[in-house]
Amino acid sequence: MTPEVFKIVKFSKQFYPTYKSWFEYPSIAKTLGHIDEEWLNFILKDKNGTELALINTSGQLLGVIGLVFPTAQHNYYVITNLAVSPKLQNQGIGTTILNLLNTKYRCSDQQYWLTFIAIDNKPAQAFFAKNGWISMGQEGELLRYQQIKPI
Repeated sequence: MTPEVFKIVKFSKQFYPTYKSWFEYPSIAKTLGHIDEEWLNFILKDKNGTELALINTSGQLLGVIGLVFPTAQHNYYVITNLAVSPKLQNQGIGTTILNLLNTKYRCSDQQYWLTFIAIDNKPAQAFFAKNGWISMGQEGELLRYQQIKPI
């Protein structure tokens, strides 16, 4: 049996209905809020970042991740959201997304990855910690997590 092949592609309108259906699950709705046509139009035009989709060889949507790109003022990528299909959670899909991101968007020596997690979002905190990220402290109502680069 051959292993599943995944790839990261730009999020497009074709993924929207499936992704929107994930928000019927309380765990996703609570942590990510809601999405609508306004959100879709924004992410499709955004020049400061991108929304990406993890798909398999059949084109099935498995995960979604939002990024903000580094700028002259901020030398880091920010993960703004990360969601895995509710039916596929706890199967390594989130970790696969992070690994593919590190390949697709290689940081220079001066760049790094950040994400901000709600204080009460213990599953996300555990996920990022399991994947080698560390909490850098609290900023407002959020915890700042940073990826530690391998030496």
